Amino acid sequence: MKKILLALTAVAVSSLSMSAWADEADAKKAGCLGACHAMDKAKDGPAYKDVAKKFKGKGEAAILAAYKANKEHADNKATEEQVKKVTSWLLTLQ
Repeated sequence: MKKILLALTAVAVSSLSMSAWADEADAKKAGCLGACHAMDKAKDGPAYKDVAKKFKGKGEAAILAAYKANKEHADNKATEEQVKKVTSWLLTLQ
């Protein structure tokens, strides 16, 4: 029984990390990660880890509202779907 639970836990953890990678890839594809943001240091925009700390416990809606309110994002070519995926991913960085 313990082996089954351990195996299921390993599958669940690997699934979570794979979805996080997919969202990081979306951040790069959208031109956010690399162009304006980095994971650990500020560039034109704040580091993603700093954004995650700032919005800890506030949820996706708060990040989306801040994203839309920031005039520097007006020229961003990211789709709404990509922005939502990146937002969800950012919350996993906490």
